[in-house]
Amino acid sequence: NGDLTHLIENVELIVTSPLSRCLQTALIALEPVITQAPRTIPIIAHETIRETVNYNCDRRRAVSEIASEFENVDFTLMEHDHDALWHDYEERLGDHEAFTEHRESAELHEVAKRGRAFLEWIMKRPENNIFVCSHSAFLRCVLNYGYGVLFMPLQRGTSAEHHHRPLIKFCGDTSFEQFMRTDYAN
Repeated sequence: NGDLTHLIENVELIVTSPLSRCLQTALIALEPVITQAPRTIPIIAHETIRETVNYNCDRRRAVSEIASEFENVDFTLMEHDHDALWHDYEERLGDHEAFTEHRESAELHEVAKRGRAFLEWIMKRPENNIFVCSHSAFLRCVLNYGYGVLFMPLQRGTSAEHHHRPLIKFCGDTSFEQFMRTDYAN
């Protein structure tokens, strides 16, 4: 329990995907941290760390709807009430019934772009101890981009169009790299 006490005392910020399943996971998993901390810990929903946008289950509900359900989460960084990312893919490829293949996972450079934006944002934050709650497919891409993403579907476009520089540098620590790049299990 000493580890939990250390975490509670040192967490300064919680950042979560705005998808309901991730918000629920963050609030349930971090409940001891949230409720027992000697101060209020900000919880921020951040669009860039959401699940890869592939199937209807990856669609985000309107912020106005989600915010009323998760009142202790700050949604002010959300640019659009509606799911603009899903809408963009739907406009290009068709709705979930017309287009049943991978959307964003077939354009991993787009997931990487979101990953870079999040890493740039978090590096500017003043906090040192930040919990991030995201999704396995998004994290799989971020941790493996530039090294070879596991379970990568056929990509749309040509690789020459996109720069595949890694998002994360493991600095030669091969055991840590192997651990971080291994796929998740429930």
